[in-house]
Amino acid sequence: MATEPIIKNERVDDIPVLLTQIQKMGIGKLIDKHFPTHGNW
Repeated sequence: MATEPIIKNERVDDIPVLLTQIQKMGIGKLIDKHFPTHGNW
């Protein structure tokens, strides 16, 4: 029997806080490292 998915909502005013945390954690660099941009970009 499948379990129901857990849905979480983030408030719109939390977006700047979340983006700042992502920058501090260096997640953008990790994404760029594992998924390099295409040569035509």
